Amino acid sequence: MHTFELHRGTLPLLVSLPHNGTDIPEDIRTLLVDEAQSAPDTDWHVDQLYEFALAMGASVLKPHYSRYVIDLNRPPDDTSLYPGQNTTGLCPTVAFSGRSIYRDGKSPDAEAIVQRTIKGIIDPYHLRFSPDMKWFVTAANRLNHVDIYHWEPQAAEPLRLAKRIATSKTPSHMWIDSKSTTVYVTMQDSDELVAIDLGTQAIKWRVKTGAMPADVYGLPGDKHTRKAHLQNKRNGYKCAQSQNGYRRGANKLLFQTKGVNGQYAKRQ
Repeated sequence: MHTFELHRGTLPLLVSLPHNGTDIPEDIRTLLVDEAQSAPDTDWHVDQLYEFALAMGASVLKPHYSRYVIDLNRPPDDTSLYPGQNTTGLCPTVAFSGRSIYRDGKSPDAEAIVQRTIKGIIDPYHLRFSPDMKWFVTAANRLNHVDIYHWEPQAAEPLRLAKRIATSKTPSHMWIDSKSTTVYVTMQDSDELVAIDLGTQAIKWRVKTGAMPADVYGLPGDKHTRKAHLQNKRNGYKCAQSQNGYRRGANKLLFQTKGVNGQYAKRQ
């Protein structure tokens, strides 16, 4: 079963609905109290509320599974977002009411919640799975390389390094095309966009960009890419648009990217 549903839009805007899912796997459902089996803490009908976003061209991401399986709006260290208030955790064991969602003696322990920890990923500044879920790619920002892994989730060792690829300076953000053939990586300190073939793990081409390219994404159809980059300007930073293979003025965009010293840069 697919874990999520992604409606791809035409605008650089993603609306995530982390608490819209209702599915609970049977092996978990049988452990829940009767009241919890209907997932009462679901954000009901939010997908209908945001139908206007689909109409305007936004992408909308909807999970299939309930927040009682895993809460997609909680930090990985399970730090409370609402200290002092009733809340639910990353893998909830209580409802917002404060009552247990599990039958007596059936709450999962820490080992059951964290089923598998994968170690040995070197300096993973940014990471992505390919759309076909066959490749896992990480950018080692400070070490100037990109790692491409075979992803086999049912294997004893689910990640197997295919190749470590030396790149230019400071690989930053990545985007993988919809056919899972190419990963595009920005190089912040050498001002480049690099394309790497996933099948052969070879660099296909590189092109110069504006200063300090950051996020990169492709438009529907995989024919064009857009990049946001930072330019030092007096005491602050502005986010500029770099062109690569598309007509100027085709779209009006808002970029927001984290800059140096934790500042945010915007372009309207």
